[in-house]
Amino acid sequence: MGKVPASTITLGRKAGEIDLGGDLIFLLSPLSAWITGINLPAEGGYTAK
Repeated sequence: MGKVPASTITLGRKAGEIDLGGDLIFLLSPLSAWITGINLPAEGGYTAK
């Protein structure tokens, strides 16, 4: 995706550690045991436009 200005992101800001932490915790937990491959877009709605 490259460098994207925050003004073009639906949520109006770039993600930080707190925003991505939940995804990471989930993927490292036993709850994700059946996930073998996934594209998990964490881009604040940029591609939803």
